[in-house]
Amino acid sequence: MPTPQGTIRTAWRRTADGGFRLVVEAPPGTTYTATVPAAATAEVRVDGEKADLSRTSGPATLSGLSRTTTITVEPRS
Repeated sequence: MPTPQGTIRTAWRRTADGGFRLVVEAPPGTTYTATVPAAATAEVRVDGEKADLSRTSGPATLSGLSRTTTITVEPRS
């Protein structure tokens, strides 16, 4: 998606465990917020690190992201 600061690119795919992986590429010098569907029990990771989320239900919102970021959602029971 073109923006005045440069192009934003996204790609996602389902994972074998029923979760998914989202990659976002944003122009240098920009920040963004990503909201992804995730059950309250799901583990959400940003660039391999467990996200610090305080929620009991609904989607996971990740703020202050920049450049190229990989977000993974892994279902947990």
